Amino acid sequence: MRRVIAALAGVILAVVGALLVINYANNADERAAADLETGPVVVALEEIPVGTPVTEFGDRVEVRQIPRSAVVEGAVRDLQDVQNLVITTATVPGEQLTRSRLVTPEELRARGETELPEELTDHHQVTLLLNKANALGGNIAPGDTVGVFMSFEIDTEADGGADDGTANEEATDEAGRPLVAGGNQVNVTDLTLHKIPVVRVEGAFVADPVTAGDAGNSEQGAEDQVFVTLALEPEPAARLVFAAEWGSVYLSYEPEGAPEDEVPSIVVTLPERGEDVLQ
Repeated sequence: MRRVIAALAGVILAVVGALLVINYANNADERAAADLETGPVVVALEEIPVGTPVTEFGDRVEVRQIPRSAVVEGAVRDLQDVQNLVITTATVPGEQLTRSRLVTPEELRARGETELPEELTDHHQVTLLLNKANALGGNIAPGDTVGVFMSFEIDTEADGGADDGTANEEATDEAGRPLVAGGNQVNVTDLTLHKIPVVRVEGAFVADPVTAGDAGNSEQGAEDQVFVTLALEPEPAARLVFAAEWGSVYLSYEPEGAPEDEVPSIVVTLPERGEDVLQ
């Protein structure tokens, strides 16, 4: 009887073992099939600079069929799903594009992340400390291009009289217009530089405003300011530094498509007269 029971137990164990082997083999076949199953993934064919919009990827990417086991987490499968985004880190050839590396243009501006184009790497970089009112209200970020307005107050009588009491020859601007119509102070504003790249922006804050009790100890309260670094060739860089030292500077947002028509200098010789300002 014991032999019969032992034989039955052996048969049962053999059957169970066979079933386990068959199940494992089936699962292995399923895993192998899953590994061979492919799906579409967007792959970079060359380096894509930081800040490039998805709509401008063009031939720099392609959709490939990749085995499911090789697809990275968050891989982009269709560019139509991310059309309004820009890339935050540069790609390398053969790299899968992931959703985590794409943000809206507004988010990228807020981060202040941009890559300096190769053609600007040998330019001078000049940093200005500006009131936010002079720098687009502070709504300025790396990657923007700006126009630079320069304003000066000129003392026309610093050496304005000859020894015999007669006036020197009348000063004129580049167009031959007289700078002086009366008085000895001339205020000039000119749109001097066009489409200057912004490479860095940092906030800066002076001391907290003084209290009413300390008002007599300070002439000016705190002022919200911003550091803006621009990339320029030597001659424009020198003009910008001169304006920052001896005049004042305003920045305007000037995108690539903005016209660069010559704008006449604004010259005011009698600021107390309203028509001089309006002409």
